[in-house]
Amino acid sequence: MKTEDIKQLLEAYYEGEISPSDEQLLLDYFGSDAVAPELADEAYIFMQIYDGEEVPPAIGLDAKLEALIDDLAASEAGEEKPKLQLVASKKKSNILAWFSVAAACAAILISVMFFVNKPQDADLPQMAYQDTYSDPDEAYMEAEKALLLISNKLNKGLSQVTEVNNDITKANNVVNNTLNTLKTK
Repeated sequence: MKTEDIKQLLEAYYEGEISPSDEQLLLDYFGSDAVAPELADEAYIFMQIYDGEEVPPAIGLDAKLEALIDDLAASEAGEEKPKLQLVASKKKSNILAWFSVAAACAAILISVMFFVNKPQDADLPQMAYQDTYSDPDEAYMEAEKALLLISNKLNKGLSQVTEVNNDITKANNVVNNTLNTLKTK
């Protein structure tokens, strides 16, 4: 079978305008080893549809579809049907939002109360602050070494983050290019 004929049958299949015999022709073609290279992606998708098990519909899908059909019928007839379910769900989300705000405020209030009312131990001696180095130049040198060590560790971590960011950018480019090629097919 010609590739153009297969493409036309696929287009009819995707539009839902295909006969069962034509659908069987597609199934036979994609099930064989004679699939054209430019239709390899379509063959994979088509065969996944037929190889997979039947997926049961979501729970409550029929009720949602019936409600949607009723709404569409009412809007075509010019009637305005009240959206009771939408209002109820908005009320629930509003109440949930207020409860979460109240819980956050209560957590902050409790934290502040524990911090402010922290008991002071009278038995613990107050530690006097004292210098660890008597020579300011020696203290300066030690502080400089410590800051250089921290700087080196941060720079090493930032270089690793930059490498990961470059890898993520490459992966995003590959995904975007693949999606663009699939959109053009």
